[in-house]
Amino acid sequence: MIFEKENLVEIVAYFETVFQMSILYFVQTSGFDRDDVIERLEDMGIQIDTDYLFDFLKDIPLSENESDDFEYIFPLLRKKAIEYALFEYLKSDKQLLNKNLFYESMIDEIQNGEYFNKDIDELVDNELPYRINSWNEIIDIDISRQILEVVLGDKEF
Repeated sequence: MIFEKENLVEIVAYFETVFQMSILYFVQTSGFDRDDVIERLEDMGIQIDTDYLFDFLKDIPLSENESDDFEYIFPLLRKKAIEYALFEYLKSDKQLLNKNLFYESMIDEIQNGEYFNKDIDELVDNELPYRINSWNEIIDIDISRQILEVVLGDKEF
């Protein structure tokens, strides 16, 4: 089942990793140099709102949740994490001059499949095991049950 502890850990870790790598990409794309990128990242201090992730998980049809193979979720999860990162970035970067133009440019890259390239895939693949280890220490059985209750709500599980 998709909402078992191990799967939840992997889902949360993947979402966080894609989100963070996307924020970094957006800042680098609009930044001038390394120092500027670092300063802007520190100034923004963007954090993930878990409600956004839970809302996404609530929309997964329960029949698909029961499948042992939950790999189908990752392309959808990646897209949601990127969109959420773009929204948070645009809201947080006070130095970005033309937000509409930047938004349109990034949306075009995302929709054309140009955004998530081999470099970003490699960064995510390299970072993901560390994030999984970190989340494994945070999400225990009780927390995974609480997440399950939030995500599934009135649905039977």
